[in-house]
Amino acid sequence: MLDSFPHDKAAFTQGLYYEQQRGTLVESTGWYGASSIRRVKLDSGVVVQQERLPEAEQALKHALKLDLNDAPLLIEVGQTFASFSAWPTTETCARRALVLAPAAAAHKLLGDVLAEQRRYDEAAASLLDALAAAEGDVEIKASLRKVYTAMGKPGEASQYA
Repeated sequence: MLDSFPHDKAAFTQGLYYEQQRGTLVESTGWYGASSIRRVKLDSGVVVQQERLPEAEQALKHALKLDLNDAPLLIEVGQTFASFSAWPTTETCARRALVLAPAAAAHKLLGDVLAEQRRYDEAAASLLDALAAAEGDVEIKASLRKVYTAMGKPGEASQYA
């Protein structure tokens, strides 16, 4: 051990990331009814920012660490994360599902999450892949309309009316 720092003994650390330039730790903690993600000053142990996490989201993150190899389950888990607006984790689920089985549902999930992150060109490409796999799907067409409208391309948007 090179050094030690103050830490909340009631915090059950599940994940930790050191932000060197800020001198802080980003820590996810979990305890039934008290899961959170927080930023802690390394030198003092003082919590400077904290956000509570729903228990279901915490459990899903742990499930994702199991390296799931079931594309439909990954899509379902990704859709659940999307309901929490957890876009990076949703994107991870969608991309893992695509590696396992490039199905329309995985392409659509990825397209929708990329659109939420305003990565419209990538979103359109993924949604077009989804539409190629599931011709005529009205939900995919609606997502494409939304993306092309956000991109300021009404001509392309109208193709998916």
